Amino acid sequence: MGKIILITCASFYPVISPRSHRATELAKEFAREGHHVTALTIKDKHGYDEFEKKHNVTIEDFGRQKFSFESNREKKRKKYLKMFRKLFSYLFLWPQIKITPLIYQALQKKHGYDLLISIAVPYATHWGVALAMKRNKHLATTWIADCGDPFIGNKEKKTGYPIYFRWIEKWF
Repeated sequence: MGKIILITCASFYPVISPRSHRATELAKEFAREGHHVTALTIKDKHGYDEFEKKHNVTIEDFGRQKFSFESNREKKRKKYLKMFRKLFSYLFLWPQIKITPLIYQALQKKHGYDLLISIAVPYATHWGVALAMKRNKHLATTWIADCGDPFIGNKEKKTGYPIYFRWIEKWF
């Protein structure tokens, strides 16, 4: 009998990105090997019925982000919104951090997984899983946090993150 596996990720098939490709291919391969696989993601507008039947993977939605900085007002206001967006992105990882409570809430009633894999980007995906694992001891036996690229200490990123994110990274 196969393992019960849950993969959490912000993007999945049919989105085209390195992380969505990784999550999709992991799900397909685990299912091909006889494991029961569920992908918890933000569902695309397209239906997943055909994909689920073809690959024997269950796809669940953890919800949509509701707040946005988008505005169709005058150029001057857009300039301030852009600065506000950059500042919030730097200080709080906004809007990516909004995924944390969505994943946490989606995982509250789940339990009994042999393996839980969370795939970043955004890193807030891991933070939602970490909160859920802390509160729900029966969620999964093993958790793998696939970070891909480093979060803190990424030498390729011109501006790093504030020092308090180092504590968050260490915590999860």
